[in-house]
Amino acid sequence: MSRVPRRVASTVLTGPRRSNAPGLPDNRLRWVRDVTFGEDLSQVRTGNAPQVMASLRNLAITILRLTRVTNIAAGIRHHARHPERPLETIMKLAC
Repeated sequence: MSRVPRRVASTVLTGPRRSNAPGLPDNRLRWVRDVTFGEDLSQVRTGNAPQVMASLRNLAITILRLTRVTNIAAGIRHHARHPERPLETIMKLAC
């Protein structure tokens, strides 16, 4: 078994390309889904329901980001206060 040189291991573990780097777009999406939407606590586990719910969460995040919302949680609260707001936002994006 060969050993990895220390400088290579250090670069891999601390460099900007490591897989769990917080700045990566994939991790940003996972953070929002886990923390804001509480996806890990979801009790939807059978059939196609988990995939459908993940798709709906992704759709909501995408719509908010397209409207330049920087705080997803605040955007969700803003749209939750009035039921017509999500539809108005979707209609603005469609035009």
